[in-house]
Amino acid sequence: MEDVDGVATQERVKKINASEWSWRKRLYKQCNIAPDVMDQEDRDICEFCAVISAAIMELKRATANVTPGAECCYKLDMESLIRTYLELNGMDPLAEKEVVEAMEKHILTNGNDIYGRHDGVCWCFKNVGVKATLNGNKLPFKLGIDDYKFSFELSAKEVWKRVESGRAVLATVFAGEEFDELQADEIYAWFPKYDCEKKDWVKKPQPHRVVLIGNGDAGSDLLYQYHPFCNSHGTDFADGGDGSVFHRVLRGFGQIDIKAHPNRLMVPLSQISERPRLRQRRPDVAPTPPPPPPPPPSNLTRWRADGPGLTPPCQPWQSMRGDGPHRASPSDRVNIDKETPPSQLCQPMGRDDPRWASPSDRVNTNKVTPSREPWRPTRVDDSRWASPSDRVNIDKVAPSREPWLPKRRDDPHWASPPRDRPNIDKARWKD
Repeated sequence: MEDVDGVATQERVKKINASEWSWRKRLYKQCNIAPDVMDQEDRDICEFCAVISAAIMELKRATANVTPGAECCYKLDMESLIRTYLELNGMDPLAEKEVVEAMEKHILTNGNDIYGRHDGVCWCFKNVGVKATLNGNKLPFKLGIDDYKFSFELSAKEVWKRVESGRAVLATVFAGEEFDELQADEIYAWFPKYDCEKKDWVKKPQPHRVVLIGNGDAGSDLLYQYHPFCNSHGTDFADGGDGSVFHRVLRGFGQIDIKAHPNRLMVPLSQISERPRLRQRRPDVAPTPPPPPPPPPSNLTRWRADGPGLTPPCQPWQSMRGDGPHRASPSDRVNIDKETPPSQLCQPMGRDDPRWASPSDRVNTNKVTPSREPWRPTRVDDSRWASPSDRVNIDKVAPSREPWLPKRRDDPHWASPPRDRPNIDKARWKD
């Protein structure tokens, strides 16, 4: 225990000056909430044993919270959960015992799961439920959990806190060659090594699911924190079926939630459209090459100031400025500025700007006349509104009437017959 690295290199470490406690010996609100030890024998069903043990521990805890000192009387059938999971992976619901055994070997032992086993087992428990009995009643019913959650890694303080509050924490131990030989006064400390060059384990581990039921401290550092756990290898394993493992070698933490009066389910699997997450498999093909880089932006999307005389192009939704050089008349282009400062691109012209002067005063202003935007009407004092005979005296010409205004009532064209016709100037109409 003096060398921290020695904890990872040795598979089993002796408990020297270690202090620990377990819910196997401690009461929670006057109740024993530790689950009974199960025996999976030679079947690869450690996930199902751990989930059922965690559910029983959570039921006992929830019952103690409602009625301290009361005993939980629920009995859960693990075989019904295994059968539901096999049906989830394609087994016929009406399959005989021989077919069930063959499917269990093909899916569970050989690892041909369609869905992730951690997620799939708890999904079946939540949505379909397991057979359960209450107070020795022979009439079973389907009992389901409220929710479940998984996390690949949890800090030592977080795991300690959850176990301290009586929660059943699921965890994965990488079982090595000496895992089954673990003794009551030893702590399991082996973690497999991975060869990056060969892309394979140096010693292939066997993931094994357990339930943490206590906390222990074998040193002053968090690296020495360990947890007593409830195993599924019968009462002959370690200390009556319970062992101890360092926190640093644990992975794949999980937790389930269940109430003191759990949900009773009656919906079969065939009527549930949703499914859990598919199993993540490592592809054997070469990785997909990265996509090509995007093309450089065009002139319609950015302004490249490559030299004087260039103005930013207009976007399709924007109109061209009225005072821009590309809007000036051909005769005035020699007098315009070669480049408009960017700071003035979005500033409107003021009323005292000489470019707003009337036609008669333009001799005293600069020669550049801002062209008007296409959507605005032409000014009434513009020379284009003067009659041909008066264009030489443009400053004396009165603005002509806008075409959209109605004609005046005193206009001869508006004379009403026959009362006003004698007053019409007939000489005007002889031509």
